[in-house]
Amino acid sequence: NNRKLRLRRWLDRNIVFPVAKKAIANSEFGSTALITAGMDKDRILVIPNGIEIRKNVSIKKEDNLPIHLCIVANLLPIKGHAYLLSSLSQLDKSIDWRLHIVGDGPEKENLMILAKKLYIFDRIVFHGYLSNLVPVLNQSDICFLTSLEYESCSNAILEYMGNGKPTIATTASGNPELIDNNVNGILVSSKDPNALTKAITRLIGSAKLRMKFGENALAKAKKYYAMEVVAKKYKDVYLSVLNQDDECKRDCVK
Repeated sequence: NNRKLRLRRWLDRNIVFPVAKKAIANSEFGSTALITAGMDKDRILVIPNGIEIRKNVSIKKEDNLPIHLCIVANLLPIKGHAYLLSSLSQLDKSIDWRLHIVGDGPEKENLMILAKKLYIFDRIVFHGYLSNLVPVLNQSDICFLTSLEYESCSNAILEYMGNGKPTIATTASGNPELIDNNVNGILVSSKDPNALTKAITRLIGSAKLRMKFGENALAKAKKYYAMEVVAKKYKDVYLSVLNQDDECKRDCVK
């Protein structure tokens, strides 16, 4: 894998980057990574990922129990599920909650073992991969992305936002570009279950705050990440490159 990575970096630096008229990164974090890899800063544009947003998204207002929590992520150590489980085990025992884990991966068995060791296994639902997230997100009160690192423009967070959900996420990589702390969610340091527990307790304790964050999340998703908004940005880039080519051809003819 290291050999393949070195080869890819060599190809990018020596063949791809020199001829590319534009490079598109899906976050400022990704843009920085491209610059580090050798791409000219002036040719980089940042266009985030886009999502389909349903017309009638309803912000969950009920404060019914149990409180439903959700995390959508591949079951890999780097996604930080273990820290989320540890933080949930520290919640006040009187709080009635359920965690919905959506995604597959090699870490599943370890997470199940950990959940049993922490005595919270009966509160967790392992859904595996779901092609349609809407039913799970509709019933969720709080969503999570507890990645330790390497998030550029998280599709999971975008899906949470597009469904009007407050999100608790780590400050890993590009997450702070999506989550505005204490506006549409809460940001915490990675690998810090105590900080996670405090954030969860805060949101569980206030349906009003969850609703406010959810409304703000949906508004930001519509403004910046709706598929039609993002598609127009891509179209403008392609047209600008084509126009440059046409101008170059005209100059060559002259």
